[in-house]
Amino acid sequence: GLSWPYVYLTLVVFYLVLVSVVRTPYELLFMVACYLVTMAVYLGKSQWEFFIHNAGITEMGVRRLQGMDSTFGNDNALAATVVYSLPILYFLYCVRNELCATWPSFHRKWFVRGLAVYTVLAATSVMLTRSRMGAIGLVLFALCLVLTFLNMTFLRRRAA
Repeated sequence: GLSWPYVYLTLVVFYLVLVSVVRTPYELLFMVACYLVTMAVYLGKSQWEFFIHNAGITEMGVRRLQGMDSTFGNDNALAATVVYSLPILYFLYCVRNELCATWPSFHRKWFVRGLAVYTVLAATSVMLTRSRMGAIGLVLFALCLVLTFLNMTFLRRRAA
């Protein structure tokens, strides 16, 4: 594997490039959306290799999905990366109207569909990694969503 200073330095350089490129809130939202597109392609490719080419890792007799790279590609790191992306997915869903306000209707419609596809890819990827902590993170995120929805419903009823 790669040494931690190299990985850390790479992330710091990426952060500095990102800070120097992003100038407006719209550009930041667009970069976040591009991150999810990249993750969707990565997860799709990983699942393609897993199902079509029988790639993956077998540990203790269990076949597990793994990523395509050597830095964060092991099964547990892949599950963690996917779980970390779920709040970003929820945020993009919440601001979809503001982000897509100037887009043509075709692109707005496909943006929401893309978020739904990513949700399915993320959930299936976490399950295919067979990561216990990834599954717990997925369940906790779903629980937070349910509690948020219930809280919003309660507040609406109370305000009416």
